[in-house]
Amino acid sequence: MSVCVIITVYKDDGVIRTINSLKTQTLKPDLVIVADGDSGTLFKNTIKKELDDDYMVFRTYPGSIAETRHLVMQDIVNDFDIVAFIDADEEAPPFWLEMITEPIRYNESDFVGGITFPFKTEKTSAECFVDSLEQVLYEDIIPEDITQIPMGNSAWSMNVFRKIGNFECDYGKYGLAEDYDINIRAVKDGFIGVLSREAWLYHDHSKLNTFFKVFKSFYFRQIRTVGTYMKHKISLRDTTKVTRRTKMFHPFQLVLILSKPFAYITAWVDWSRR
Repeated sequence: MSVCVIITVYKDDGVIRTINSLKTQTLKPDLVIVADGDSGTLFKNTIKKELDDDYMVFRTYPGSIAETRHLVMQDIVNDFDIVAFIDADEEAPPFWLEMITEPIRYNESDFVGGITFPFKTEKTSAECFVDSLEQVLYEDIIPEDITQIPMGNSAWSMNVFRKIGNFECDYGKYGLAEDYDINIRAVKDGFIGVLSREAWLYHDHSKLNTFFKVFKSFYFRQIRTVGTYMKHKISLRDTTKVTRRTKMFHPFQLVLILSKPFAYITAWVDWSRR
């Protein structure tokens, strides 16, 4: 089965680490696309030097992550059997692609999510906080609800996209959480998703090294998640699963919890204006 790997990136030199990790995969991809949200000529030229021209390409798709994913999928949806997604802040061990695609290649599932481990040991308190939330996601939340898998570190049968359509990227001012949206749509349409603990990546949260950056990231993610849940008529209580169930108590949890009503209101206003 033919496999394409998509790396979404915007002005993140860390993608070089991601690219290099894909050069040593036990299952060699047919194509790796570095899908850039228009980071500029200098960035493009720097990254292109790192690519293996035999099976790696750099393509520019201006816009948000959701828009970039939408545009690249338009280009390849009919050309491959499987598509795998990895983010620019992740690094793959040599067996990653083989493991993340295995359930699809053996007709055991239609889409697969993997897990992540922290990238480095020396961290700020903010990074440790994010690591804790992410581990709760993989240990407690996703095993109960496969629609919660992040798009980075996932693989999909192209039949899913051919049937249910592309990523939603034109949905109000703030948009949707496009990964949750596509997950929910796939499950509603009867496709089977699984979590593979053998398909793991290192995840670098160093760009979230202050609590202000964490707050900003989580707040806008919360708005998009609420919009997604409103679209699919899912209880908004489900948007608090991770922060309610984290095993690490931290005062910053209170900040995130208190910000949720404002995110809900913002999402509702955005929704009502559609």
